[in-house]
Amino acid sequence: MGTLLDEMLGDPEYAHVYIDISWDQVAKWITNDAASLEAARSLIVRYPNRFLFGTDNVAPNCQEPNMRVYHLYDSLWNLLTAEQKYAVTKGNYERLFDQARVKVRAWEKAHIP
Repeated sequence: MGTLLDEMLGDPEYAHVYIDISWDQVAKWITNDAASLEAARSLIVRYPNRFLFGTDNVAPNCQEPNMRVYHLYDSLWNLLTAEQKYAVTKGNYERLFDQARVKVRAWEKAHIP
C-alpha cells in the first residue's frame, strides 16, 4: 500500500473506490513487517471510510474460518482506534449497504410497474 493508492484515495474522481482487505493473502502482506503495517495503518487513518474487511469464505459451516482471517489482522487492529477498526470491520458495510438499499428501492419505484 503505497503512494499510488494514497493518491487515488485522495482523488475525488475515485471517491467511489473502496479497498477490500478480505483475502488472507492480503493479510499476509499487510502484517508481514512493521513497515507494511505502518503503511496500512497510515492509509486507514487518512481514509477510514474507504476500507472493508470481510472473508472470502463461501458458506462455511461454522464461524472458525471467518475468525481465522479476522485474527490474521490482529496486529493491524491493535494499531487502530476503536472508531477506525469499527469503520473497517463493520461501519463501512452498514453505510454502503444502507445507501444501496435506498438507491435500489428508488430505482425499482421508477422502473418497475
